[in-house]
Amino acid sequence: MLGGWYNAHFDDLDKSRLQAKAARLGLVLSTHSLLSGELQLLDNADLELATQDLLLLKAQGKLLLLSCQPDGHHPLICQAPTQAIFYPAKLQSQLTPSPLPAALSPLRSLQTLARVTGKLEQWLLQDDWQKTCGSLMILHLDLPEPLMFVQVLPCRGFSRCETLLEQWVLGQFSETTASKAFSLASHCSEHPLVTARSALAVPTNQTDLGALAKSWLAASVNMAFANIQGIQQDRDTEYLHQFRVNLRKSRSVLSLLKGGFAGPQQKALAAQLRTLMNRTNELRDLDVHLLAEDRYRENLPDNIKPQADKLVQRLRSKRQRAYRHLSSMLASKAFQRQTQQIEQDIADLPSGPKAHKAALDVGRKKLLKQVQRIIQLALQLSFDASDQQIHNLRLACKKARYLAEFFLPGLENQAVGHLAKTLKKLTTLLGDFNDQCVQQQELNNWLLQEQQQVPSDHSYIAYLQLLCEHCEDKKQQARNKIIRQLQKQLTAANQQQLLNALRKTI
Repeated sequence: MLGGWYNAHFDDLDKSRLQAKAARLGLVLSTHSLLSGELQLLDNADLELATQDLLLLKAQGKLLLLSCQPDGHHPLICQAPTQAIFYPAKLQSQLTPSPLPAALSPLRSLQTLARVTGKLEQWLLQDDWQKTCGSLMILHLDLPEPLMFVQVLPCRGFSRCETLLEQWVLGQFSETTASKAFSLASHCSEHPLVTARSALAVPTNQTDLGALAKSWLAASVNMAFANIQGIQQDRDTEYLHQFRVNLRKSRSVLSLLKGGFAGPQQKALAAQLRTLMNRTNELRDLDVHLLAEDRYRENLPDNIKPQADKLVQRLRSKRQRAYRHLSSMLASKAFQRQTQQIEQDIADLPSGPKAHKAALDVGRKKLLKQVQRIIQLALQLSFDASDQQIHNLRLACKKARYLAEFFLPGLENQAVGHLAKTLKKLTTLLGDFNDQCVQQQELNNWLLQEQQQVPSDHSYIAYLQLLCEHCEDKKQQARNKIIRQLQKQLTAANQQQLLNALRKTI
């Protein structure tokens, strides 16, 4: 099997010699277009795929994974639901067998690093019975310096055809280019959007809370600001999501470890971060709606299907306005001054009353207290729990998850490691439920507005009513998953075992 990257234009390929040699073997060359148009280059913020010489592309709802490793991997095409792009765990079953599941670290999100145009073709050598005796894949990326990936695929029992294709490839291209996946990731991006995540300092028994909390705060804010360029270029909603996640972590450091900072300055900085976060709410809420676009079109009666297009078009118009407004704010000199001021305020944060306490001791006690809070809230839940009850549990789990993430490297305890995994599962389920709540609230508001219009669009109103009903069903399904997960993870025996293990570390 032969494959590699080459500098070439697709139109420069000489088919005639291959066709002539194939004809002597009684074979016909046929070409089939598999993909054409815009392709998105996917990787995470640490370029974990590119550094392993792997290339992951998305086009027309499909994923294409390429490798130039010496042992080679077949180009792999599979269906890829939009929501799977951001969660590598959901890709594992679809891409197996492939290098992707082992290639990505846990909790690392894939992002669109660049958009390029290109096309993917398969060339087949077939006999009189239209039986395939040999094939190759050709991917062409339309770049200032065009690149082409060509790979001969083995066809068992047809070694002469494979040799013929390999000789043709070697005759077409004199040498393989040095630029493979890693340089391609940089080459595609007009402005590099990839910034390695800042490593959080590991707490020890000798680390003071104040110094550690300040370093975590600075790292989280820096990771948030590193996504600003990606938000402005609007290549992927993941940049805004990561911006918000890291701002949320920054605010959690201030609230959960507030004894490490002086009160007035801590409150002032928390208010600045909250204001910054609130400015992104509208765009993120619209992104959540548009990520659910396929669901908004599901199982509709024929007379209502056109209304889905109307809603999606309205959502896209709203999102475009929200994006322009946020992008303008991010590009303003006032925002640049604000980010500089936030970074300076973090550096100048004075120590609080608990600043000189051992950070690990504080973290252990806070984590134990937060787990006790989770258990208390969980025991009050049932399958008809209110939205507010689940919201309170979500906040408690989120705080515990951040504490576990911050202090886990210093707590060498199997129970704490298991707790972190459990919290990840729970916060994912609780986040899905919260997204349903946000969507339902917005849909109800839009429904009320439409009902007040004169004249009313009865078909559109019926569609919104149907969506509200579907949203309530999805909420109940999410609620049921949460309760079942709690019942599985928080049995009386598990509760006692976890609390005892946490107490022993204190």
